[in-house]
Amino acid sequence: MKKLIFAMCMVLMFSTSANAGSSLGNYLSAVSGNKLVDFWGEAKKDGEGKKCEAVKAGVYWGYILGIAEAFNLTVFELPDPTETKQLSAVVGKWLENHPEEWNKPAIELVIKALQTAFPLKKK
Repeated sequence: MKKLIFAMCMVLMFSTSANAGSSLGNYLSAVSGNKLVDFWGEAKKDGEGKKCEAVKAGVYWGYILGIAEAFNLTVFELPDPTETKQLSAVVGKWLENHPEEWNKPAIELVIKALQTAFPLKKK
């Protein structure tokens, strides 16, 4: 189910991209921290049972899941199992506590948040 949601969000992001030929890496880097905070606001409303912009909330979850799956075990180590709700809250809380970082690319902020919460274990 998690992979299906991620795939649907990726399709949505690419279909709304101004440059349809851009690669995933370019797109992920192009999303600003400020935009991610906007998406987080909608995801947070949904989690509280409030009316929200579902597309923005879905993009937030898909973005977080995509980065989590792409970088798990290389720059951070997620516990098994990890729920989307937990990842969403961890990144959202980090964003709320670091408004001075919002001008940076969203991918950088998500990685910092997940590294802080789930550091890579030394072997």
